Formats: sequence, C-alpha cells, structure tokens
Amino acid sequence: MTKHTYFLRFCCLMAGSLIMLSGCGGASDTPEMGYVTGTIKMDGKPLKNALVTFRPQDHETARQSVGTTDEEGFYELKYSLRETGVMLGKHQVTISTAGMESGEYGADGEGSGETGEKVPAQYNVNSELTAVVEPGSQTIDFLDLTSEGEIVEQDDSEGY
Repeated sequence: MTKHTYFLRFCCLMAGSLIMLSGCGGASDTPEMGYVTGTIKMDGKPLKNALVTFRPQDHETARQSVGTTDEEGFYELKYSLRETGVMLGKHQVTISTAGMESGEYGADGEGSGETGEKVPAQYNVNSELTAVVEPGSQTIDFLDLTSEGEIVEQDDSEGY
C-alpha cells in the first residue's frame, strides 16, 4: 500500500470515530446529576404509595425527576426510565397520592381501589416544599409533614 492509501484510511477512521463520539455519549444530552433518596412521613408515619416529584426551578424546560414511596416511605428519584438521578440545583418538590393504589386490602383480599389524594395541597398543587440537589449521592427526607390542611383533588384532564 502506498502512503496515500494509509493516509486515506487514517482520515476515514478518524472521521468515523468523531461521528460515533458525537452521537454516542461524547456530547451527552444528559445534564450533570445528583442522586437522591429519602423518606417521607406524614403525622409521624411512613407515607406509602406516594408520587414524589422534583421540578427544577432554575431551568424552565428541564425534565423533572420522580419516584414512588414504598411501605416504609422510602423513595429513589429517577430522571428517566433508564437513568437514576436528578438535575443539580433548586427544585420544587411535590408529594401526591392521587391516582396511586392505597395498598390496603379488604377482607376478600382485593385492593381497596382507593386512589384519592391524602396529602394536603401545601405539599402538592400548592407545594411549599423545596430542595437543593448537589453533585453526588444525598438523602433528602421529609419527616414532618402533617395531614392538616386542604386536600385538593387534581383534575387529570389537565394532563398533570
């Protein structure tokens, strides 16, 4: 092979590598993330089967992260179906049980079917809760929630 052939192969290899890097993680669309877990309690008891949402306040078009509490009120936030994490910065936090199974069962062993809101508006539709997410792993607990306050059922037709 001539020097010209080697040079052409080298240029093609470099161009292909640059194309692959730009489309396959070299310039990722995923922002820098923090990893958040925590526990939620209302009236001193774990709040199970609640949807926890962190909405970035610094970026209007940024994606929110969500998680669901387990029997102990524990949650872990996900940025997408495949990615665990939360964008860095200040977030408005909402906690809701609307549309979530209550996890309670009747004498026949069937689910109660309760999907109504049990969390007052000051923690969801009119949330006063905020959190700051920093790089790395962190625990953000909400242990002092109270059931006192107005319960507002959300209208699912709004696409919320």
